[in-house]
Amino acid sequence: MFRIRLLVLGSLAASLLTLNACSRRAAPPFDPQPYESAAAAAVLRHVLAEARTAQADAKVGIIVVGERLNDASETFRQQLADPGITWHPGTHMTQVWVGPVARVIEKSSKLQPLQLQIHSVTQRDPANPNSPEEIVAAWAYEDRMVRRRYLATPADNGSWSIQTLETIDQKPQPSL
Repeated sequence: MFRIRLLVLGSLAASLLTLNACSRRAAPPFDPQPYESAAAAAVLRHVLAEARTAQADAKVGIIVVGERLNDASETFRQQLADPGITWHPGTHMTQVWVGPVARVIEKSSKLQPLQLQIHSVTQRDPANPNSPEEIVAAWAYEDRMVRRRYLATPADNGSWSIQTLETIDQKPQPSL
């Protein structure tokens, strides 16, 4: 009787482990649509203006969306066309070590990219498609980075008004 209970418990535990492993593998596909909105593009144009020095120094760039740094679509990258920066997909990037420091570089040019990210997009009133959106966006280049929360409010003329709400993280830290 004890052996039967042990076998039942053992097979139940194995079934639960298998089910748990399967549920982790079956993550839903990533939907970039909320991250590639007109509001998000307007915020990234604002971020580029804030990162003017990095933008002037960079020759290549990458745009990622979501917490897991998914590639932005080619269509979205084209909305941020910049005569000084060639936007590349993530597959064109690789990591190299410069001493003890890991760096991301674009494979063919061996240049460090200006990295832009739309981290999150939250509509203030989901029932109203014209409500303002809170967007967390960031830029990084070489040893510098800034992540901020913005408020994107639609304007009457089809453009967006962008307001910086807070700085979430910044490197190097500003001197006091």
